[in-house]
Amino acid sequence: MRPSSLFAFFSFSGCVALSIPFYGCMEGGASVTNFIRADVAVLALDIGTDTEPVISGSGFEKLAVRMVSSTGDTVRDTLNEYGKRFYDVRPMSAWKVNVEALVAGTVVRSGSATSGRIPGGDTLRVAVSLLPHP
Repeated sequence: MRPSSLFAFFSFSGCVALSIPFYGCMEGGASVTNFIRADVAVLALDIGTDTEPVISGSGFEKLAVRMVSSTGDTVRDTLNEYGKRFYDVRPMSAWKVNVEALVAGTVVRSGSATSGRIPGGDTLRVAVSLLPHP
């Protein structure tokens, strides 16, 4: 990811020039805010199944997400569809991610993954494949 800048020049009555910088990222992944802020990292959680295509709401009522970091932070979330979610997390921490698909309070699919340490300002993709629960 490399920053880019674009300068717009405006002229009023032909005698005053105004330069306004626009900053952004040319490649996808992290937001502009996270690129500038080294005190935040982004964990991009990608939830899917082993054999089924990613279909919203197929076969479960909710997804329970629990993430625990190497620094002791815990993030919990409840989702209603497969797909990607982005979480701002503490930089330089590794994460253990557990996801469970629930139907009537019973786990029907589950999966977990572990991330490496995420440097500040970076985005790390973590894929979790939900397998049938034994």
